[in-house]
Amino acid sequence: MRKTGKYWNLTIACTASTMVASILVANWSDSSHPLHLWLDIVPSGFGISAVITSTLIALISSVDRELIAVATGRKP
Repeated sequence: MRKTGKYWNLTIACTASTMVASILVANWSDSSHPLHLWLDIVPSGFGISAVITSTLIALISSVDRELIAVATGRKP
C-alpha cells in the first residue's frame, strides 16, 4: 500500500478471503476435523483486520490534514 498508494485491490482481496472463510465456517458439522476448524477461522480474522486497516488508511489519506480528527471520529 505504501509503494503504490492503491487500497482497492488489497481491500477486495481481503474481503474475498473473509467471505470464503465465512462460507467454510457455515459448512461446519459435528464431523469436521479440528484442523479444518482452525484453517477456516484464521483467514477470517486476518481478512477482516486487513479490511478495517486498509479502509482506515484510505479514509485518512483522502481527507485534508485538518479534517483527520473529524474523519476518524476523534476529538480534536
